[in-house]
Amino acid sequence: MMEGSKTAFVLSRNVVWYGLMVFFTATCLSLPYFGYIDTYGYILLSLLLALFVEYLAIIRYVPEQTKSIERFTYVAVGIIAIVFLGAKPLFSTDVYRYIWDGGLSVHGINPYIIKPIDVTEPALLLSGLLAYQGFPTEYTIYPPLAQGIFAISYCLYSLLGLPGAKAVFALPLFLLWILMRKHLAPKFQILFILNPLLLFEGFNGAHVDFWAILFLVYAWYSLNKKSYTLSALALSAAVLTKIYPMIFVPLFAWHIYKNSNIKNAARFSFLCGGIIMLAYLPLINHLAFIIERYRAWVSDMQFNAALYSIFKNVFSYLVHNPVQWAQWASAGCIVILITALTRVRLTAAVMVATAVVFLSFSSVVYPWYTAVLVPFVFLLQDSRQSKTLLYLLALFQALVTSTYINEVVYTATLHGSNAINAISILEYTFLYGVISWYVVSQCAQAKKAKN
Repeated sequence: MMEGSKTAFVLSRNVVWYGLMVFFTATCLSLPYFGYIDTYGYILLSLLLALFVEYLAIIRYVPEQTKSIERFTYVAVGIIAIVFLGAKPLFSTDVYRYIWDGGLSVHGINPYIIKPIDVTEPALLLSGLLAYQGFPTEYTIYPPLAQGIFAISYCLYSLLGLPGAKAVFALPLFLLWILMRKHLAPKFQILFILNPLLLFEGFNGAHVDFWAILFLVYAWYSLNKKSYTLSALALSAAVLTKIYPMIFVPLFAWHIYKNSNIKNAARFSFLCGGIIMLAYLPLINHLAFIIERYRAWVSDMQFNAALYSIFKNVFSYLVHNPVQWAQWASAGCIVILITALTRVRLTAAVMVATAVVFLSFSSVVYPWYTAVLVPFVFLLQDSRQSKTLLYLLALFQALVTSTYINEVVYTATLHGSNAINAISILEYTFLYGVISWYVVSQCAQAKKAKN
């Protein structure tokens, strides 16, 4: 009798999960239909947020993995990926800048010294890409390895159109899943590949950030396997794709020093530094200009900022140049917090904490920036709070995604939304509340284990 009841419960749970997956897939496939933000902006954002609600239910009812469930998930994700790759980017036009920069490199033009609006290369002008540039009067700020990836995307764009170019930036998601699946329990493999932010920003937004995340996760794995050379190569690749992984370098070096010896730590540091310097060596004559343009971009841009925004507002009452003071204060806090994190073992939790430090003091936090949290939160899945952490991650991602309201309102009115400030306050209050809860719960578990 008990066995029959258990079988019926499993069957009913699986039926619910299949139903949720159908709704989730249908919601994903409907997004490109409402792909005109100027006409359907609010519907588009509502559907995107609905994905997170459905994902929360999927977390609740995710069954034990079987061959049929595995195949169903892979087919659903494959269909979603193909549709997202074929659709135009719905909120961000970054991929068009990637392709543009890659086109400059392919045609022998240094992308760092010319604005899109000043380009006269016929092949690029005829491509129609200039019309899709979000910042046509700004110089590029992407590092050298990213530019190499962009060049590949331009070549595929020339052959296969936009889906071919976007596939270049979706590829690291597939590689990341292969890398992580052997470290995750079967049901968490399903939940990882269904994460709405990864699906949407990876396959539709097609951001280069996912290459940096892949390199960072591989660097961390290699570090734990004591493959310090591989770790240095991967971490250098992450820095040369996006700048922010630089804050992980001292943590990795200190971890090696504590768990190996100073010789290996020094070798790791010199290898990282040497690779990064070699990558910039061909640009040595323009390096000062590139650094200045990056500094100017950080100074001019602000979106969904947390503590940086508070610093800037406070200094606006005290000094004549609040942006510069906010930058220095943020940099100082990052140094202090990273130094504090060197005192503990470099676990997945510390990687999450380091990423939160970056997000907290950055002047710009777009939704896809938070994707760096996803793999390391999933690597915490063996803790007692496993599913709880995934619920909280999904809620935080939904709040971050809500900041797209600014894009919707701006498209309709040419003015940003006042709601963005309220969303940011709620978003970061929630994030710091979750971190506080996790730290307290871990301390309580440690104390209980001692007793």
